[in-house]
Amino acid sequence: EVKGANGGDSGGGSDGDGLGGSARGRGAYLADAPYLADAPIAYHFPWLFQLVRVPRYFLHDFCHRSRSKLSIATDTPALFVGGAGTTSPLHVDQMCSNFWMALFDGAKLWTCFHPDDAHLLSPSFDEPEQIDRFPPLERLEALPQAAARLGSARRVDFVLTAGEVLYIPWGTPHEVRNLTNTVAVSANYLDQTNIAHTLQQARGKLAWREAGSKRHSNLSALVAALDEIEWPLVEDDMQADDDQLRSPADLVGRFPAHERLMYSKPVSLLA
Repeated sequence: EVKGANGGDSGGGSDGDGLGGSARGRGAYLADAPYLADAPIAYHFPWLFQLVRVPRYFLHDFCHRSRSKLSIATDTPALFVGGAGTTSPLHVDQMCSNFWMALFDGAKLWTCFHPDDAHLLSPSFDEPEQIDRFPPLERLEALPQAAARLGSARRVDFVLTAGEVLYIPWGTPHEVRNLTNTVAVSANYLDQTNIAHTLQQARGKLAWREAGSKRHSNLSALVAALDEIEWPLVEDDMQADDDQLRSPADLVGRFPAHERLMYSKPVSLLA
């Protein structure tokens, strides 16, 4: 999704019923510094799976463990290439998803707020998408009453640099600015921490989808596939050697759905 100064970091922040942005690679150059944001590798750059692997900490993703094949399993990981100064305005990610980001080049300034303090960020609830929408931080800080509430929210600012991997829990409001030109890969995922909330949000969204439409059908299939499984407890997903030191090669892996795509030709990226 090629965006201008207001790009989308972390995936899942855009409208849609998947884990990535709904545009899937469509957009326009809107500013001097463009932002290729949330472009699914599986759709546009499948050969990158020869190089890009998933940190072991996130290989338990429920999206890849359903009985039915889910399109959200190929929505992420996604590629992000941002120009210096581009920004992802304040948001929380779709489908109550957790996410991780691996930064390969550059530096990103992150501002994150405690999920329990989202009400202090002047949210408005988007009923059809069942998600809070927030004004950008710059606007909140410029309005006296909003700024006073903002000042009461628990906040952390930090810089993510090349070679680091970041994890953000579901429901965490965050805004991101590219301090330099950046290249990153990010993925949203579901697990024991958020699956119940994901299903609750998905059912709420279904009430706003036109029966018989593609979005209604896809969302219904998602709910059915995730709801039919009695998901394991965290301790059931743990292995006896998880707390042992591992080699770098053993700290990453691939999902079977992505291994099959490594030598595929890409779908053309629309600009």
